[in-house]
Amino acid sequence: MKKTTLYLLIFLSCLFLAEKPMFAAQLSEPGKNSTTHSEQIVEPKISTYALPFIKAFVIGIALRKIVGCLGQGSGGCMEPTLLDGDVVLIERLSYWWNTPQRGDIIVFNDPTYPYSANRFISFFQKNVNFSVTKWTKRIIGIPGDHIQGFITDGYTVMYLNGKKLDESAYLNTYHLILIKKGCAPQKPSASSEKQIFRSFDPSIELDKQELYSIDPELLVKDSWSSDSPCFQVEPGTPYSDKRDIFDIKLEENQYWVMGDNRCNSYDSRCWGPLDGSLIIGRNFFRIVSRDSAHSSWYKDILTNPIEFFKKIRWNRCLQCIQ
Repeated sequence: MKKTTLYLLIFLSCLFLAEKPMFAAQLSEPGKNSTTHSEQIVEPKISTYALPFIKAFVIGIALRKIVGCLGQGSGGCMEPTLLDGDVVLIERLSYWWNTPQRGDIIVFNDPTYPYSANRFISFFQKNVNFSVTKWTKRIIGIPGDHIQGFITDGYTVMYLNGKKLDESAYLNTYHLILIKKGCAPQKPSASSEKQIFRSFDPSIELDKQELYSIDPELLVKDSWSSDSPCFQVEPGTPYSDKRDIFDIKLEENQYWVMGDNRCNSYDSRCWGPLDGSLIIGRNFFRIVSRDSAHSSWYKDILTNPIEFFKKIRWNRCLQCIQ
């Protein structure tokens, strides 16, 4: 998730909170001699300029911590629920009185980051340090749940508390196609996560896809197969490193999170249960969606507004996220 919202809050807060500089001439009291113009000017102090920024910074952090912020889908791990280019609202108010539930699409701080044991430094890392990335996944298991993963007939299957989990409502059923240069392995592996996969329908031309418009010039050739000119992954294909096989009993404040695009998601299968203290909020409303590889929607508007509106996916705007 981007830091755009915090910058916007700081800017707006500065406009409203900035104290008036003391440049105005002081009026002479009745009966007293007026002073010269140079004596009427009061030199502003450094605090006159610094205080509004400090206030704005504190307010921005507080609003982001208590209420929520804007975020942008990135990485493709939640396709087709969230796509690259989706701009969403992230709310966190509900988690002040309710705990995260199964099915929630949450935003959380990088679980692999080496956070400090010092509470103050840790707070800074989680809320101010922009080098700590924000991730988005769906909650599959909550504290106390028993989560199991198997490979059956060549496809992945999950069990929740002893019952087969029906994930047909949200799992990605599109094929994946590799659109970054390089030689890909025969099956998805840890190395392929650095490649750019896109969900696509093989029955539709690449430049007319529903989710992304794909440039044929960017396709990665499949050196392992003579049947397909490009590297593709079928939905439900297990990873070659056997990360889809697991048996976990979640403890207090632990959550099992996974991406809806299972063949292209770095999630609890790789780094284990998520600590609840890292959860920021949940994605609940999509404002706008555009088919663009640009990482910042506001830069798209400023640099090329006409092209920005041409790339908007109008059928995905102003929607609740489930």
